[in-house]
Amino acid sequence: MTKIRNLLSSTIWICFVILAILMFEFSITGVKVEPGLSFVIAIPIIVLLFGRWDKECKINYKYIVAIFFIVGIIFRSLPLILNWNYTCINDLSDTGVHYFGAQELAEGFLGDNIVTYEKMYPYLFPYTFLLSIFVRLCFGHIDCAIILSNLFFDYCGIFLLYKILHKMKGKKNAVFGMIISLVNPFSIIACWCSLNLIVVNFLLLLVITICINIIHKKANKKFLLTCFALGIAVTLANYFRPLFSVVLIAMIIILFMRYLKDRDRTLILGILVMTCTMVILSQITNRAINKIVNENVMNNTGGWNFYVGSNYESKGQWTASDRDYFFGEITPYYPADIAREMIMEKGIERYSDYSLKMFITHIANKMSVLFANEGNAIYDIRYCLGINNESALYLICSSMVSLYFALIVFGSLFSCIFKRKNDEFILLLRLLLLGFTSAFVLVEVMNRYTFIIYPVLIIITALFVDDWAELYRILKEYSRRETKLYADKS
Repeated sequence: MTKIRNLLSSTIWICFVILAILMFEFSITGVKVEPGLSFVIAIPIIVLLFGRWDKECKINYKYIVAIFFIVGIIFRSLPLILNWNYTCINDLSDTGVHYFGAQELAEGFLGDNIVTYEKMYPYLFPYTFLLSIFVRLCFGHIDCAIILSNLFFDYCGIFLLYKILHKMKGKKNAVFGMIISLVNPFSIIACWCSLNLIVVNFLLLLVITICINIIHKKANKKFLLTCFALGIAVTLANYFRPLFSVVLIAMIIILFMRYLKDRDRTLILGILVMTCTMVILSQITNRAINKIVNENVMNNTGGWNFYVGSNYESKGQWTASDRDYFFGEITPYYPADIAREMIMEKGIERYSDYSLKMFITHIANKMSVLFANEGNAIYDIRYCLGINNESALYLICSSMVSLYFALIVFGSLFSCIFKRKNDEFILLLRLLLLGFTSAFVLVEVMNRYTFIIYPVLIIITALFVDDWAELYRILKEYSRRETKLYADKS
């Protein structure tokens, strides 16, 4: 059994390294601000900064965190401070559905357009509903509600990230992780828009927190209760972004590997508790949304997303022709679930027509869409700000996101290569990254979808900040030896 566990662990680690390298390569090629120069400058600076951040350094963490905390609030609130006009393309876009739907819900109704859209994409409704609560709290001011809600959940997520890192490694690592989260340009920009990106990442960090408790608990009644809590959290999170089954699968793998070692049947019972809780609650939640929307909604959006993701010409991205076919020839004539099954079959037909070479090329193209030029992640967000892709603000924001993503990918790549640690928490993070990426590859792709992996990359990078110090000390010692050797020869 030990051999099987080691084989599984090694396989996951190898896959993680390969994925990290691919992401790193794609991210470099996509950086707009002279990638070579940026990395030549940025990486040595990071090494020097955090290399000196060793145990002998006395750092006042409170002042550092306070400064970044305040600066983070200011940047996240810029639209309100500068009185930017919030715009939407229409009410049949993701941002428009949340923007107009939240206002309608706050007034006690939902328009036909919003209902039609949300019954096909039920994972949009929870955020619309949540935003409507903040609209009421802000006395009907939707722009203020967007900033306030995103700021609240973003900072709650950063607090959870701090607690995760503090528990797993220590204060230094927790502070480092908090700082790089506070300066995350994607988070700052996402706070300006009516999208569920921030809430999804908060839920991911909440779920990871529960997973840590499961990992650290002995197999007893409290362990089973925590498994039940994870089932509830995953179900809730799945209704904001239908990707959280990945977390459940990751925990099942981890608990099964532990079972192979300990042979404790309570671990298998924990797996059953998590799975059954999610299945039962999903049915209950789906019926609740049906009642609120007053329409039958899709049980999931896998059919539509799979169909779009199978489009070879568009590299798995949304197209108007796919939309027109789905909404023009299928959804008007069939119930939501039947429409989902029909469009799923169409996606399978597309994939079945691919040769092996076409399939591999298609997957590679989708990977490049996801990770090459991460700055495009804010492409559709620009509509909220009323700017175009030629403006200086958009180019600056895009370049900052690209560079930031490349750096945290480098940090996680460095960590997984030079610190091959195989405890269950590290295994969880690697499984999440592999799982999310695998899910992306199968369905519709868009740059901003990768935002969900940012917390994972930040945690991995922050966990091993000490390795930067170790690298600095190794390089310094090597430099001293070479200098001494050269002096002796002279």
